[in-house]
Amino acid sequence: MSALDDQVAALRRGAGAFALPRDVFAVRGVDAEAYLQGQLSQDIIALAVGGTTDSLLLQPDGKLSALLRVTRFDAQGFVLDTDAGFGDAAVARLKKFLLRSKVEIERLEWRCLALRGALVGPLAGGFAGAVPLTLLQRRLRRRRWRRRTIRWCSASTRSSPSTG
Repeated sequence: MSALDDQVAALRRGAGAFALPRDVFAVRGVDAEAYLQGQLSQDIIALAVGGTTDSLLLQPDGKLSALLRVTRFDAQGFVLDTDAGFGDAAVARLKKFLLRSKVEIERLEWRCLALRGALVGPLAGGFAGAVPLTLLQRRLRRRRWRRRTIRWCSASTRSSPSTG
């Protein structure tokens, strides 16, 4: 058996983690929900606190700017993440149409950790779900949108990327 076969077998029976290169930024303000509703392809208003969804950020002519994951952490705050290297363009695109909207957009210097394998759910014990958002809310309020070392960007019991 090769080293790759051993790793695949271990993921099928257990769990693994790897650094996932992502660009992360926060969108917050009294107009954040309405602003993102008009800029993204998904129904942001229907996204519950703690919920996450994939979305597209499109140019006015319909061309794709970025594929994003949107996470709502309170009524006026969202964290968006995209593949590494696309964050600056996504932030610039979102800031381009702010005009008088009461919205603050800020890059976050986070390192993301992806969890994969059959035992991710049981081992995480719910930590990869609701707990990080609670920690995230407290830390973002205390640090006023400053740094957070690790965010659980993705957790899945499958070998393919998840939306959660």
